[in-house]
Amino acid sequence: RDRAVVVEFRDHLAVVEAHDSEAVSLAAIDTIKKTVPNKPIRYIINTHHHYDHSGGLRTFAAEGATVITHRDNIPFYEQVWTNPRTINPDRLAKSGRKPVFEGVVGSRTLSDGSRELVLYHYPGNMHNPGMLMAYLPKEKILIEADSFSPSPNPNDVPTAIPNLAHFYDAVERLKLDVDAIAPMHGRLATLDEVRKVVDAYKATQLWSR
Repeated sequence: RDRAVVVEFRDHLAVVEAHDSEAVSLAAIDTIKKTVPNKPIRYIINTHHHYDHSGGLRTFAAEGATVITHRDNIPFYEQVWTNPRTINPDRLAKSGRKPVFEGVVGSRTLSDGSRELVLYHYPGNMHNPGMLMAYLPKEKILIEADSFSPSPNPNDVPTAIPNLAHFYDAVERLKLDVDAIAPMHGRLATLDEVRKVVDAYKATQLWSR
């Protein structure tokens, strides 16, 4: 299943991921407002530009949220989003609001003095070169997309081992202390599970030889 993660700060919210459509984002925003009322969504964090992770971004932008994404994605979004939407205008088109973007290069920390959310670009990702992951240091939770999408059955043979190995190497290089992984697709997992999969399967990949 697809997942969006809401991070609550003192006076605002940050949301990681707006999935494939306005309908999905409207449902997410409705749930967020019911769960955490009276706090605006200040940021919508986009892990990468693939349609199933960006199709609902405009809906959050219509709410006034700043779109945080890798720097190189911004010219693409700005160009595409300026095209007229006359057949079926979405909320952003109807609002007349100009979307606000913030580009990440390397890392970006969101903080209110109590809670931190750190965004990391991990270059060299084979699924998408602008991939971002989000880390909550205090809670030891790592939020990621498409590098690890664990099956409901832990005994299933994993797929996309090169992406997974690259992700694990990035986590180790950054020295992140991770208890739980919240993937955008699939069930919750642990870093120990990732480590075991990489140890078991990395050597079977041609690229690793």
